[in-house]
Amino acid sequence: MLEILTIKNLAVIDQAEIPFEKGLNVLTGETGAGKSIVLQAISLLLGSRASPDLIRMGRDEAVVQGSFDLSDLSWVSDRLANLGLPESGDPDRACLLIKRSVHRQGKHRITINGESATLSVLQKLCEGLIDLCSQHEHQSLLKPSVQLDLLDRYGGTEALRIQFSELFGNWRELEQKVNDLRNGLHDREKQRDFLAFQIEELRTAELKAGEEDALQVRKQLLQSASQRAQVVQAASGALEREDGGVLQELRIALQKLRPYRQMDKLIEPALESLERGLLELEDAHQSLAKYLDGIELDPAELDQVMERLALLAELRRKYGHSSSEMLKTLAQLESDFSRVEGADSNL
Repeated sequence: MLEILTIKNLAVIDQAEIPFEKGLNVLTGETGAGKSIVLQAISLLLGSRASPDLIRMGRDEAVVQGSFDLSDLSWVSDRLANLGLPESGDPDRACLLIKRSVHRQGKHRITINGESATLSVLQKLCEGLIDLCSQHEHQSLLKPSVQLDLLDRYGGTEALRIQFSELFGNWRELEQKVNDLRNGLHDREKQRDFLAFQIEELRTAELKAGEEDALQVRKQLLQSASQRAQVVQAASGALEREDGGVLQELRIALQKLRPYRQMDKLIEPALESLERGLLELEDAHQSLAKYLDGIELDPAELDQVMERLALLAELRRKYGHSSSEMLKTLAQLESDFSRVEGADSNL
């Protein structure tokens, strides 16, 4: 409740401090005594618009201050916290101090419990705090939401209303889901058919992670088989053939040089190098022969590899940049299909 109203330099009031007690308080006076100015001051505390015209003649600033006892108004304390405003600082009781200054130069100020605030914050805080029955903007009794609050308070049904509101909200949410499921039946059937087609296309492909890289390597080997065989044969022939070759020339050179080994030791390093070279070249010749035997000339397999790569390229265009991504897409499609399939049971 409003305990003390302080007014300074407002219209005809020079300075006044009005205390209020619990119960009925009556302000009386002749016309022009300032009764309506008191209501105007309370209206300013509640967040009505201020005008410099309200300032007393010859003064530069009008000040209105109200002190409220919040002992029975815990919701105001909650609203203070929600708006980020401080408590009163009085440890003995909950109270609210609102001060509003109106300056003739337009420099208006609002403080709530000593902290500056905006007009919109003041209006949010004070909604429902005081009813001014002569000022329609503060007649909360005209609001259906307030009427319901008062009715529930009188009947002691606040908790039941909260429970009902939660149940009603759940019911509306479920009703919306039912309508969505029913309205989307035709679209779900089309979606299910399309998902089934996509899943079947990917499953039939039997994708494996990293398969494309392996196929590319295999393709290059098969495509180059003939060329590689020719090159290896030429290299092997250069080492040894019926009419000569590097190995034969090297053996002849060693045969001629070996008799001089005992006669002149200086030739020994050259002989050792040639003998090592002969052994390494003979190993290389054998390796080339083995490699040549392993070269596969298989046009049928090459066709299969090319077909597989073409299929993967087509699937990549639809479902992902690699086999790994396409496998993830398949998992997502299967999840979507299960969700669509389960729509009837959900309904």
